[in-house]
Amino acid sequence: MAGFDQSNLGSILKSVYSPEAIRVLQNFESPLLGRIGNGRATLGGNGFIFAVNSQSNMAFRPSGDTQALPTAQRQQVQQATVVPRVMLGTVQITGLAKAIANNNSHSFASVAQYDLAELIKAITHYQEGQVFRSNVDRILRLNEASPSGTDLTVDNGQIQNVKRGMVIDFVTDAGARTASATVSDVSWVNSTITTSVDVSALLTDNDGIFLTGVQDGNGSLLARGYDGLEGGTAASGTYLGLSKSTFPAWAGNVITASGPLDEDLLMQAFNRVRVEVGADARDFALIAHPSAIRRFMEVAYPRQRFSGSSVDLGVSEVKFNGQTFIDVVTIPDTDVYGVAMSELKRFETPNGSLQLSDDFGGTGIKWLNGFDAGLGYVRSYNNVVLTNPKKAFRIQSLSDVASR
Repeated sequence: MAGFDQSNLGSILKSVYSPEAIRVLQNFESPLLGRIGNGRATLGGNGFIFAVNSQSNMAFRPSGDTQALPTAQRQQVQQATVVPRVMLGTVQITGLAKAIANNNSHSFASVAQYDLAELIKAITHYQEGQVFRSNVDRILRLNEASPSGTDLTVDNGQIQNVKRGMVIDFVTDAGARTASATVSDVSWVNSTITTSVDVSALLTDNDGIFLTGVQDGNGSLLARGYDGLEGGTAASGTYLGLSKSTFPAWAGNVITASGPLDEDLLMQAFNRVRVEVGADARDFALIAHPSAIRRFMEVAYPRQRFSGSSVDLGVSEVKFNGQTFIDVVTIPDTDVYGVAMSELKRFETPNGSLQLSDDFGGTGIKWLNGFDAGLGYVRSYNNVVLTNPKKAFRIQSLSDVASR
């Protein structure tokens, strides 16, 4: 291990954290990301492009033996575009850390590996949450009529995606940045975040909360998140460059609930998909927050002996009519998705999976001129999208659990 030193630490880290090793780590940290397959499409000037059948040729009818042939119709095909999204994360190793570990090369390498592994875990958690947000990538909103102090109440939908140490921007719907702060604590139970400094006097109710650098503070986005499931399942709007109102076959399925998740809501959602596109429910996965599953169990368990549905409430997993719930903590508490997993795809550029960059002359760590530190970064160029929005559904506005 004596060879672990400043000159070749980057190469050693790239060997330990190869793109495939990082993918395995991500899949371990996120079973959902591990189940998303790679999309196949042509890589064009703006991203990946693939064909979408917006209307089929319906030139057929019953006919008498002397009638003319039906007039042929056009098979209408549109082009969807998937733009890869950039994710960057940095690690820095100080000269002091190297000096302290100078007589213990194991320690020097271990510090760098631990830092990198924790960064990859944080990115994985964040990217999993992006699957359930619009590509504007707002994490959540402030929920205080009169903000005061460093403890701030926020919408509870995706507070679990805010982590200690994150640097966040508060941004109005008009795009103006009102304040920036570092998150020093998060309470999912109380739906509060704590900022390192008091910026409450600058805030207004319903301000959006973003990772710093996503918005420029003047009304423009500097970066976007995954196009994901929220936009894909929406009934209106534009998704992957195609208008859902212009091409109704591209519209998704959304059911707004008024209570907890139950069997009827799930059957209603599955029926929409089966009737509209004939999708096989066996290809579906149900994706829900543990709180939504908990509410479902409260309703389904007492009723299952009186209904014809099959509800398996085992300790290890919960199923509805054969479909297993994927337990995901980054999804909003009050949303449930049903997705044909063959239509939820990850599109990556060549060499675009999350990896330790070797842009520094083939090594993963560059020791900076004039600074007593070494810098490395991980990056990915990819996107997660629905390739057929009709083969998915979202049940939203479910009643939340009474207590956390």
